[in-house]
Amino acid sequence: MRQQQVYIHPDFELPDTIDIERQVLADIVVDPDIMGEVYPMIHRDFFTNDFRRGIWDTIAENYNRGEAFDMASLHALIGRPFVEEVLPKANGAGGTMDSISHATLLRNGATRRRAYIAATAYLQKTTNPGTDEGEILADLEGFVSQVEGPAPLNLEKSAADVIHEVGATAKGIEDAIKSTDKGVGTMTVPVSMAVSGKE
Repeated sequence: MRQQQVYIHPDFELPDTIDIERQVLADIVVDPDIMGEVYPMIHRDFFTNDFRRGIWDTIAENYNRGEAFDMASLHALIGRPFVEEVLPKANGAGGTMDSISHATLLRNGATRRRAYIAATAYLQKTTNPGTDEGEILADLEGFVSQVEGPAPLNLEKSAADVIHEVGATAKGIEDAIKSTDKGVGTMTVPVSMAVSGKE
């Protein structure tokens, strides 16, 4: 007997990031100095069509070569897609905080879109009656890597990692001081004494 394939159709829409993609590009074009802030946050994969992806690639290439760019130079390089995709958002563009906020929204949208696609594919495979436990577990690993995508979405170190690194560095310095045996030591002082200056 032939097994029937089950098809999953989630009842929510794929996240739409078109406006925020255009806004991020306009922010960068209006204020190229913020490229250093937003560049590590964004990957070409976050843009959902070839025109916006191409505009991002052109800006990123100029930035990586250390070449200046502005509206006129980008328009000359890109042409009509630049006019259609970026210029309508240029009036409200710019400002470091707004630009970082827009880049964050774009990252969040990309994360949701990747998760939506990965979840749909995962559910599609795992609900198939012919799928065994090993395939389900392998698909789960695939789900995680698909959500992360070609551009890792977790670029920042966690606070725990930083605290661990600082502690290891402090321990290394303390060990080095002790090993020199120069009479330099550390002393623990309660915070109340350090603030008041009283013993």
